[in-house]
Amino acid sequence: MTTRTTPSLTPESFCATPLDYIIVGGGLSGLTLAARLSEDPNVSVGVIEAGPDRTDMSEVNIPGYFGRNISNPDVDWMMVSTPQECLNGRQFAHTTGKVLGGSSALNLMAVTRGSKDEYDAFARLGNEGWDWSSLQPYFRKSERLLLPESGGSTTSRQETVHGTNGPVQKSYPLWHAKTNDSFFETYEGLGIKRNHDPYSGDNVGLYNINLSVDPENVTRSYSASAYYVPNRDRKNLHVLTEATATRIQTKSGTDAVIATGVEFQSKGKQYVVNAGREVILCGGSFLSCRLLELSGIGNSEILNKFGIKPVVDLPSVGENLQVNIFILSAIRKVTPNTETYEMLQDPGILAEHLQLYETEKKGIFSSAHSAFSVMPLDAFATKEEIEGIKSKNIPTMGTTKGQLRQIKIQEEWLENHEKATAFTINLPAFLSFNPSLTGEPGCRYQTFFVVVCHPFSRGSCHICSADSLATPVIDPKYLSNPVDLETMLAAVKHTRKVMVTSPLKDYHLDYEQVGASASDDELREWIRNNGISMFHPVGTASMLPREDGGVVDSNLVVYGTKNIRVVDASIIPLVVSVPLQDTLYAIAEKAADIIKSTSSPL
Repeated sequence: MTTRTTPSLTPESFCATPLDYIIVGGGLSGLTLAARLSEDPNVSVGVIEAGPDRTDMSEVNIPGYFGRNISNPDVDWMMVSTPQECLNGRQFAHTTGKVLGGSSALNLMAVTRGSKDEYDAFARLGNEGWDWSSLQPYFRKSERLLLPESGGSTTSRQETVHGTNGPVQKSYPLWHAKTNDSFFETYEGLGIKRNHDPYSGDNVGLYNINLSVDPENVTRSYSASAYYVPNRDRKNLHVLTEATATRIQTKSGTDAVIATGVEFQSKGKQYVVNAGREVILCGGSFLSCRLLELSGIGNSEILNKFGIKPVVDLPSVGENLQVNIFILSAIRKVTPNTETYEMLQDPGILAEHLQLYETEKKGIFSSAHSAFSVMPLDAFATKEEIEGIKSKNIPTMGTTKGQLRQIKIQEEWLENHEKATAFTINLPAFLSFNPSLTGEPGCRYQTFFVVVCHPFSRGSCHICSADSLATPVIDPKYLSNPVDLETMLAAVKHTRKVMVTSPLKDYHLDYEQVGASASDDELREWIRNNGISMFHPVGTASMLPREDGGVVDSNLVVYGTKNIRVVDASIIPLVVSVPLQDTLYAIAEKAADIIKSTSSPL
């Protein structure tokens, strides 16, 4: 594989380069920031990325190969959770991109936004300037959306919502399974309405999502291809791959700790690179908090336990972890002529679609999954189930003022008939993470994902030793708040009903999972045995007032420091209802403007 990063850049030359900004993590946020900050020719920007450059890798670039790099150690950190008590002791892989572009190179390319109220909640929790209206310009700035020539029922030409000149290319799916149409028609018959533009602040309803796919060459558009590749020849942008940051070097200032540089390891050697202005962490919800703790910024009890001298006692580092949980709620065998990914098992059909993609950029390899049904609680739960869900809440599980305020907001959303509580995804294929459940050769399948949008459960992520390369202890505490289990139960029961409702049922032959007459207790146990991570962790460096359990302020500066910022999913204080990609681009774009206006040389 040809290296495509900064030409002739070695760890030695990187360290010898005067750098104003050192960005730790060349993922979605890191490369977005690097591109925007290096627009100023008077500053120099360095990026330290632990993974390799794989911008030429077909498994990254071809949309129809989505999911192939999950658990690929070449590009995935391969992190695993602790055994989860409320999921019968099971452990989960937590896919995190270890590659230039980070998780934006591995994700399923879904482009979705939360609701207006979800972003307004950022501001309600004490972060002025982080509401929906403040983020809107940055959603638009990051994207270029190409609308279908025919318009269509799920498109909008509102320039106040969609961007037309941004780096990230977005488009509507060029291919989707015919079952998508029946998926929508069935849900409509059950009272869920079509949403003609879920990006305008109301994301409830039925829609085909946008994909981060460049419509001109029909390849994945992600932070490496969108922000880095067009700018990699800038003289003031320096990207070092296959180098892992191990500690932030600091010194005491008059009223705050000052970061002076970053220690990193490359090919077994240790290096130090100096920072003229700031150190910016963009490692994601697991690795940014790890680096803070390794650098003496965190809970002093945890730091002392591993012989790390506390520099800033900040107990909330690594806390407030929130991760959506999802389950493959129903898998049905479908009629033999139904279009699903299983048809690619036929060598002739596979060759046909590969040729179609190669020559015309069409067919099954041109797209990823697309059909969403985003629902408020009363759309899938009965009155009795809703009362049961609300009665299960344990508000005292919140250990900080910030968490208690978050849970209060979540309680309001449960009561609101217009706010997302769960969503379902239609996948035209057999998918199971249970090795005992497999499809029959030659058969075709449809799988429904069900996701709980706003988990009430809170977990943590902390170092397990002073070893700078050790995987942190990831404990999401899935389903530890019973509200999450009861919400999932109601959503699963609803999707099982959808599966046997016309016109969707006309495709189906039989169930492949737990029996059709399973009791609620049997379904709860099945959820405990089959629920898995949604791979969108947030909150471990929450943007909240310090007294409420915050790690960074509204300028994303780590409390107790002068020039350390965090810009990634870890700063999100309350999880957004849908996949995070679009939200993170907006956060990084906004962060770049904040840094440009507030940063100064040391």
